[in-house]
Amino acid sequence: MLATLALVLAPQAPAPESRHLPVNRLSGRAVSADASPLAGVEVELWTRKPRGSVVRGRAHSGADGGFVVDVLPLDLSGPENGSFLVLSCTGLAPSVVDGVFLPPPSHDLGSIALYPPVELRGRVLDG
Repeated sequence: MLATLALVLAPQAPAPESRHLPVNRLSGRAVSADASPLAGVEVELWTRKPRGSVVRGRAHSGADGGFVVDVLPLDLSGPENGSFLVLSCTGLAPSVVDGVFLPPPSHDLGSIALYPPVELRGRVLDG
């Protein structure tokens, strides 16, 4: 039996209104397994809320792999359960950085590697 792993996220949130100003900036560098810069990587910052995750910011990496996500303010009317960053690029497995902390005004995550996808094979046994 062939098992496929997938990252499942809540539906994408609508584009933020232009009156929202970024309060934080989150930066980093998307690289391949051999530390070469990756251009065009989609970067999304999500925050977990009780009714699903919401997008706080999006960006794409430049030619040097660098990216800067302008973090949008969050509706503070309810609890949040942490933030995570998702980096995705055609031909590579997505990378997820969990437990992202957003100290104002900015934070650099350093290099984040994306790797080729792998195929997992095996059997699931009920214990």
